[in-house]
Amino acid sequence: IWQGDAASFVLNTASQVRCTKIVVTIAEEVVEELVAPVFSPNGGEFSGSLEVTLKCATENAQIFYWIGTEEDQGTWIYYRGPFYVTETTTYTAVSMKGSEMSEYVTVTFTKVPQTVEAPVFTPAEGTFSEPFEVTLECATPNAKIYYSLDNELWSQYVDPIPVTDDITIWAKAKVGDVESEVVSATYTKLSS
Repeated sequence: IWQGDAASFVLNTASQVRCTKIVVTIAEEVVEELVAPVFSPNGGEFSGSLEVTLKCATENAQIFYWIGTEEDQGTWIYYRGPFYVTETTTYTAVSMKGSEMSEYVTVTFTKVPQTVEAPVFTPAEGTFSEPFEVTLECATPNAKIYYSLDNELWSQYVDPIPVTDDITIWAKAKVGDVESEVVSATYTKLSS
């Protein structure tokens, strides 16, 4: 086993060797001059909470960040790892190495309201002659779906809903405290 940092390396052996695996990992480019840190993501809109990381391509540089702008500096925080943003916030960061300091980098994360798509019925409402089952789906990730047969008592949707007679099914989806609009589908049994 050989580990290390080198532009190339040679493996020598005194006798025959059978090799089952060689793994070469290319290290990220190391930058000598001090460069500004990079936020990831680099600002923008989010809902819920957002994990933010900082990175600097300069080897052994330290990163500091704070809430505010270059002109409106808050308390400097030494970056040790990811942090979470839960509200609309502006952050500024700098890299430092010795007495040298990089340019300031400022980003804004804007919280937007969480929206939840209404559930979709399959099959869509209509008439039927034979018993069948209705399934519900929601396009919003991690949404829980609820249904009701009277628009008052709600149950969490787990299995398809059997339909044997005239029925109206109401449905809504929920993520945390945010609910979708309530939608309904009516199924009418054809007379024999």
